[in-house]
Amino acid sequence: STHPGQEGLREAGFRAKTGLEEPHGQRFPVTCIALDAKHALCSPSLVTLTETHSILAHMRELAVNSSNDTFTVSDRANANAEFTQLQAEFNGTSLLTGSTPSITLHNGANNGDTLAVALTNNTAATLVVDTNDITTQATASASITALDEAINTVSTHRSNLAAMQNRLDSVTRPFAVASENTAAANSPIADADIASSISELIRCLILQQTGVSVLA
Repeated sequence: STHPGQEGLREAGFRAKTGLEEPHGQRFPVTCIALDAKHALCSPSLVTLTETHSILAHMRELAVNSSNDTFTVSDRANANAEFTQLQAEFNGTSLLTGSTPSITLHNGANNGDTLAVALTNNTAATLVVDTNDITTQATASASITALDEAINTVSTHRSNLAAMQNRLDSVTRPFAVASENTAAANSPIADADIASSISELIRCLILQQTGVSVLA
C-alpha cells in the first residue's frame, strides 16, 4: 500500500494532482512562451544587410586601388576578377533580392501576434553595380561613384531594418518576464515539497513499525 507521505513524491518530484490541480496545464504556457521568445530572437537574423555592406565596401576598395596609376594592366585584371566574383555574391540571399517582398513573423503566444517585415531588393542589378568593371583607371573611377550610391542605398535599407529589429528585440523582453513569472507561479502548485514529504513518510513508517511491534 502507499503511505500518505509518498503521495508528494509521485511523478519524479511533482505532486500527485487531480482535476483542476493538474500541473500539466500550467507547464504548457511556460513552454509556449519560451518558444515565442526563441522565434523573436531568431527573427532579426533574417533581415540583415551587414554582409551586403561588407561586399560593397570591399568592391569600393578594389575600385580605388585600380584607379591608381601604380596599378599595372595585369594588376587591374587580377583585381577585376575578384570584383566580378563579388558582384555575383549579391544573388546569394533570396530574402533580399526582391523575390520576397515581405515576410510575416509570429512573435507572440496568441493567434494574430504577428509582425510584417517589408524586404528590399538589394541585388547588384538593382543597386546598379552589376555591369561595372575596374579594368581601366576610368572605369574604376566610375565604379567608385556607383558604389558610393549603392552603399548609401543599402545604408537606408539597413536603417529601416534596424528599426524593425529594435521592435523585435522589445518583443523578447516581455517574454522573458512572462516565462519567469509563469514558471514561478507553477512551482508551488506542481513541485513537491521534498522535505515535508520525506518527513511525513518517515512519520508514517515509524507509526507502522510501532504498530507491528505492538501486534508482535
